[in-house]
Amino acid sequence: MHARRMRAMRSLGNRMSADHAATAGEMNMDRTEAQALIEDAAKEFDNGLGWSLLYCPWANLSKSEVALITLNPAGHERSTGVSVEEGSAFVHQDWLGKGVGRESLQLQVKQLCDIAAVDPDEMLAGCLVPFRSPSWAELPRREEALRFGVSLWRKLLGDRRPRLTFTLGDVAYQQIHAIFGAGATKMAPSGWGKIYISASDYPGGRLVGLPHLSHYKLFSDNSPGLERRKILEEILSA
Repeated sequence: MHARRMRAMRSLGNRMSADHAATAGEMNMDRTEAQALIEDAAKEFDNGLGWSLLYCPWANLSKSEVALITLNPAGHERSTGVSVEEGSAFVHQDWLGKGVGRESLQLQVKQLCDIAAVDPDEMLAGCLVPFRSPSWAELPRREEALRFGVSLWRKLLGDRRPRLTFTLGDVAYQQIHAIFGAGATKMAPSGWGKIYISASDYPGGRLVGLPHLSHYKLFSDNSPGLERRKILEEILSA
């Protein structure tokens, strides 16, 4: 399976390498500017739980070939940070007292990285909307917060595009699809009823929308989990 996965990723990379070279681009914003913008917006959108932007080192914004964008940080305890400079938060942090890298979402993301043949520490990972809330529905003025997040990411990325971008949840997929100017969306079963995996191409890369892995565990060592891995590998190699 590992050999097949590597062939799929090489195939995707080879087909898109020329386009990606034209869309590598430069960031339009540095870390200090981003922090200032978020802190200013937090006066309106922070509900007392703080904010988090990246789950990775800041430098990954300008060099990562693979990205993971989720909607907003979840939680009930206040925490604030622009980036995680020691590496991937999915690997190096203890969430909910489960142990370092052992919380359910962390485990799912690490399996996703294995399928995509990317080191989690090398992946760009962050929140489209940086303001923390127990759930998206509980975020105050979420539509305005979403507009802020979309504007922020347009500035963060500039014209740069990773060759492969994953999103978690429908809202994140729709917004990144629009930012990247992606094409028609194809759907594949996720194994969770009417919940689907979405995929589309943009200049220089591919966008893959997954159900939010904190709610829908796609990857495991049982038969359904292995079948979902196969489905995702086929999407990456198509």
